Amino acid sequence: DMRYEIYPNREEVFTAGIFYKKIDNAIEELINPGNDSKNFQNVALCTNYGFELVAMKYFGNFGINANYTYTHSALDVPKIFNIKDPVTGNPVSITRKETRPLVGQSPHIINVGLSYRDVEKGLKINLAYTMQGSHVVNVSSNYGQDTYQRNYHNLGATIEKSISKKFMLTAKTSNILNSPIYYDTKNGFFLEKMNTYQSYYLGLKYTIL
Repeated sequence: DMRYEIYPNREEVFTAGIFYKKIDNAIEELINPGNDSKNFQNVALCTNYGFELVAMKYFGNFGINANYTYTHSALDVPKIFNIKDPVTGNPVSITRKETRPLVGQSPHIINVGLSYRDVEKGLKINLAYTMQGSHVVNVSSNYGQDTYQRNYHNLGATIEKSISKKFMLTAKTSNILNSPIYYDTKNGFFLEKMNTYQSYYLGLKYTIL
């Protein structure tokens, strides 16, 4: 791993990093899209490499922070592949290697946040956007039949307001976009669409000290 960091001013940072990893006997968490049950497995040698960019800057009371991570993940696994016997024409199963990413490893992850703060009024407002790229959630023994979760977009907001020296009111909402989750295979065969819903939270914080 290598990283270069710059801190131009207070609360400002710009970083760029690259990484290369070889993971032996990596542990994968598999999710069954049908019932969300989970199980684990070890896989052979996996290679991960990529880069990450991070930036944070304030303009008066307004701030912006963003990061982007690209990861190329690859491992070779034997799969069942069906072909026709050239003599009889009957289907025959053979073993063929398929290259796939590590389960749960997205090639693209994006986070962008916008914020506003007023120290005198005790007010903080944050708007956060996240994009998780397509990634494997479950693997199949058949060639080309691994289950992928496609790109997922999430937007959330948080507001914090001091109402006294000891009390702070907090309001949060997530999944403002109501983005559905799609599952399909590597070749685009549709498997399932799962609807999602917004969530809301309202709380009161009390500071002891």
